[in-house]
Amino acid sequence: VGAKDAERVIVAMGSVTDTITETINALVKKGEKVGLIKVYLYRPFSQKYLEAVLPSTVKTVAVLDRAKEVGAREPLFLDVSYALRKHNLTIIGGRYGLSSKDTNPSDINGVYEEMKKSEPKEEFTIGIDDDVTHLSLEPVDIHVDADYTSCLFYGLGSDGTVGANKSTVKIIGNNTDLYSQAYFAYDSKKAGGITRSHLRFGPTPIHSPYYINKADFISCSQPSYAFKYDMVRDLKEGGTFLLNTTVSADEVESKMPNRMLKGLADKHAKFYVIDATKLARATHMGSHTNTILQSAFFALNPQIMPYEKSLKLMKDSARTTYARKGEEVVNNNIAAIDKGSEGLVEVTVKPEWSKLTVKSALYEMTGDDHYDNYVQKINALEGNDMKVSEFVKDNIIDGSMPENVSFKEKRNIASYVPEWNADKCIECGQCAFACPHATIRPFLMTEEECTKASAIAKDNGFELTYKDPTPAYKGAKEAGLKFRIQLATENCVGCGVCMTVCPVGDGTKENPRALTAKPIATQMKQEPVADYLYKETPAKPQYGMANTVMGVSLERPYFEVSGCCPGCGEAPYYRLASQMFGKDMMVANATGCSMIYCSGTPSNPFSIDENGEGVAWANSLFEDNAEYGFGMAIAQSAKEARILRIMEDNMDKVEPDLKNAFQSYIAANDDREKQRAVKDAIMKGVKASKVEAVKPLAEMERDLVSKSVWIIGGDGWSYDIGYGGLDHVMANNLDVNVLVLDTETYSNTGGQASKSTNTSAIAKFAAGGKPTAKKDLGQIFMEYGTAYVASVSMGANQMQTIKAFKEAESYKGPSLVIAYCPCQEHGILGGLINMPTRQKLAVACGYTSLYRFDPRLDKPLQIDSTKTPDWDKYNEFLMQEARYFNLPRIKGQEEADKMFAKAKKDAQTRLSKLLAKEALQNETK
Repeated sequence: VGAKDAERVIVAMGSVTDTITETINALVKKGEKVGLIKVYLYRPFSQKYLEAVLPSTVKTVAVLDRAKEVGAREPLFLDVSYALRKHNLTIIGGRYGLSSKDTNPSDINGVYEEMKKSEPKEEFTIGIDDDVTHLSLEPVDIHVDADYTSCLFYGLGSDGTVGANKSTVKIIGNNTDLYSQAYFAYDSKKAGGITRSHLRFGPTPIHSPYYINKADFISCSQPSYAFKYDMVRDLKEGGTFLLNTTVSADEVESKMPNRMLKGLADKHAKFYVIDATKLARATHMGSHTNTILQSAFFALNPQIMPYEKSLKLMKDSARTTYARKGEEVVNNNIAAIDKGSEGLVEVTVKPEWSKLTVKSALYEMTGDDHYDNYVQKINALEGNDMKVSEFVKDNIIDGSMPENVSFKEKRNIASYVPEWNADKCIECGQCAFACPHATIRPFLMTEEECTKASAIAKDNGFELTYKDPTPAYKGAKEAGLKFRIQLATENCVGCGVCMTVCPVGDGTKENPRALTAKPIATQMKQEPVADYLYKETPAKPQYGMANTVMGVSLERPYFEVSGCCPGCGEAPYYRLASQMFGKDMMVANATGCSMIYCSGTPSNPFSIDENGEGVAWANSLFEDNAEYGFGMAIAQSAKEARILRIMEDNMDKVEPDLKNAFQSYIAANDDREKQRAVKDAIMKGVKASKVEAVKPLAEMERDLVSKSVWIIGGDGWSYDIGYGGLDHVMANNLDVNVLVLDTETYSNTGGQASKSTNTSAIAKFAAGGKPTAKKDLGQIFMEYGTAYVASVSMGANQMQTIKAFKEAESYKGPSLVIAYCPCQEHGILGGLINMPTRQKLAVACGYTSLYRFDPRLDKPLQIDSTKTPDWDKYNEFLMQEARYFNLPRIKGQEEADKMFAKAKKDAQTRLSKLLAKEALQNETK
């Protein structure tokens, strides 16, 4: 490809060759002698064919590899260098595209410019600014000809934007003569993160395998993005920008950020606004604005397809796409499509906006260097502009992640959030106990704390309300404390779970709950109060009854504001474990959803307290996570044994005060609070001691308080890929705790069937419904007789969940807690706002059972759920989830009914086996 008399030639393979071809076409038009050799078959590598296509005029060859070989050069470079060793050529090699780094024509042009030099870099990288090894090449701007329309859509994970854009590509591709291309970029949040859809449509084949940075059309579904991101920088001169916002056209100039207004004016853009959020609620679409904005896109781009034609095709697509969710959902989407063009309002872009002043950064500096120069940059979509040196600070190069990050991020993605009514509240703590994100919490506040919080509120134009603590908080009222429920408004994702579990009222206007949904704008003023209460006031769990919902809710969560889906069924269990054991937890986390929402760069949902204590977390693979955690426990056991051995061997040699401290430590017998109480005395004594043999204890300070080791993962890990390792752990006698977050599907990778998937459930690899029964993991491990095993469902029985966690952690051996977790992949009618209700109904109808098997007891098995479920409601439970109610459409009603009957029979069999175990133990004990 390129000039026949090319002097500078790139050798490459894969999709990057399309980008190189675009660059070559632009350069050849300017008279540049450049070319490309494409490698189609890499192995066996052919020297003969390479030499056959090599122009005789070539002087310099650059080989591009999408690989990095530590300690050696890249494979394609080595092969080409050897094949052309007898030619008098300058051969250089570079890397591109690692970790999905984008490679565009400017990067390729930078390579051709480097090849002009008499002594080009022999080894280089492109697409990054490497100020550490200084191997990177500067991109050289270039214009490539394109006859396509380029469109960029900003959306919120799970708001339907990506799905609507995929529908748009199909509609245009299947019903016009235009070629279509689509790339989708996501952040690492499970849902509620930013998504960007890069779409191109044109009359000729599209050869641009890179993201759009000069768009003809940009659409944004989230009003808050106007303040978070510089979206207009990627807009072409004269392009069109569409913003979903509640701000009217007349208010835009006064309420929108200067950066956006100036960018629109500088680029002489067309600007439209639409209140898609209001239209979505009017058409019963909830927070889903996707079809409204899809319709608006077609209305603003008639050059792609006439709007009337697109309306019909969008509605046909909605009928196909949403049929599995029921007729009502289909009709709501059709109504939303009709509203798309009606809500569009053009805003006049004033030339004087070009003179507006703009802040240099999109975000306010906090004074925290890591947060300001790493976290905030990446969150502002400026990560691609960062230099390599910025990734080697703060020890993050080895995978370490500083704590106390996620709470600061304030994602501000909810449209509606709960408002607390102090007069209605009964102070039960249910809201905080159910919240997946730990963004609503109860506080018992001293007079001084109330005074300071009220002053902060007053400064922000907001008045705080308090109430007296109930007698259930023993001694709190007598101590002069006040009670308040505080929402972290900008961190709340608006899932509504807290309102679902509120036991007050029924949610009607006549009988409202203590928490009611309000537009987020009405609650923003209390955010500084949340910052103060969450991060500066001490928790006061001593006033709550231990091991109760109210008591646990007063405990500090060491897991907060994770990247999980709004309403996630897994995260409340993680948060609960962190509240109960977080100061001393060591976690081995399997690959899966929990790995993603626990460690999505640059965030970190784990926090440390004022004493520097918190969760130590690490991720391993699917297949070896149990062994990974087992290794942690073995290492910790060895450390603890060494500590005791040093103390015992030197008990009579050390000074009296240190001897007393050693004796107290040994007597603590793994009681972590007692160990913590004597730790400082031990460290002080060891440092002052003249006995050299105890000095190693000074380096083991963090191990003086024993650790609670947890192995955590989903059902894909525990039931399937990692089951062999899990079985090994459960068959041993080491003190380790296992938490299985059971969604009955591979949630992280799109809903594939696992061995936990129930009979008749539709999933990937089980499109016609899973024909076989769910694996009964709990009863399998009960058979060892030496492992603690529990099955819990938080929404069904909170106290049983707390009790199971406490018993599992206190058991000196392997323990397993299987937690039932409703999931986005289930397709629950009404969404995950109903997550706690689904957990409750699952137990009531016999879909799952609650139990605890404790080998310490004479009668180990305790069945905590009803032994006579309402089996008549079993099918009713199934019919509220898309993974079940779509089965008749796929298999026919008769076959579906047979599979549903088998699912119920399998559940009855699991329960009957539990009852038989219980009966047997009652007979033999």
